[in-house]
Parts: sequence; C-alpha cells; structure tokens
Amino acid sequence: MVKVFIVFGPAGCGKTSVATSLAQAFNAPFIEGDTLHSKENIEKMRNGIPLTDNDRWQWLRSIRDNFVKLAQNLNADKLVFVTCSALKLSYRTVLREVGEKNITVAFICLRASRNNLSQRLTNRKGHYMSASMLDSQLEIFEEPKEDEPNVWFVDANQKLEDIISQLKNRINSSIL
Repeated sequence: MVKVFIVFGPAGCGKTSVATSLAQAFNAPFIEGDTLHSKENIEKMRNGIPLTDNDRWQWLRSIRDNFVKLAQNLNADKLVFVTCSALKLSYRTVLREVGEKNITVAFICLRASRNNLSQRLTNRKGHYMSASMLDSQLEIFEEPKEDEPNVWFVDANQKLEDIISQLKNRINSSIL
C-alpha cells in the first residue's frame, strides 16, 4: 500500500518546508501543489485576487491525478508527500477520491497563529502568494473536525526540526 501524505493549511503555515523535509527523511517523492496551478490562477493570486471554488477544482484534480499516477508506479509500502492548501472539506474530499485500493491518503494539518502566518508571508521572497491574501484564505478555511478521517494535527508555531521529529515518529508508528 502506498501512503500519500498531504501537508495542508493556509499560506505561510510551512507546507513546503515540512513536506520537503519529510520527503528527504523518508527518501520519498514530493509533489509541490503550487506548481500545478494554472497560469490564470497564479496571475489572479499575484494580483491579490482570491481564487474561487471554480478556480480550484481543476487544480485539485490535477494534484490528485499526479499523486495517483506517481503512486501507481511505486512499490508497495512507499510514501509520497504532497503540498496543497486544501482549505475546505470539499477540497480534501476531491483529494481523497483516488479510486485505487493500493493508495491511502492521509492529511497533515499545520496549525499556526495568524500572526505567525502573516510574518512568514511578509518575510517570504519569490512567491506569488502575498501576505495581503492571507485573510481571504483564513475566511474560507474549514479546519477539520476531529472526526474527519485520516487527519493529523500539528502545531506549526514550533521550530521546523521539532515538527519534523514529531511527524517522523508518528509516520514510523503508522507504517509499522
């Protein structure tokens, strides 16, 4: 069984840092969801225009199709790490619809304070998502309920190395 971990949360929570660190630690493939946005979506965000649900559906399907294709080409008992904001339950539902019995999808929700998110976005260079877009993401963010399946919650206000240590332990426990 290939286990796909989708690291998610609003902009600035550390998705890419966490997912790339985990991919390196487990010698696993990594898919950066932001690279799969259409040019139109990137332009909208670059111009401070929040994406709508309709803007996101094809992007979400593209992320899902990419990790399913990748997982189909891996041996069993492998891991894949993916980043995606996955701000709403309906978005996470699309990502769960893999139709493959040999793929399990789990989510790692990075929780960070609004202040930390804003500070990280302000300090981030070379990304189209600016700090001015944070409020639009937080407004639509549907934090998972405790009963949403296969979701782990992580305090992303911690140091990256502490987050990675906790997640490595949890992932190792889940795959043994």
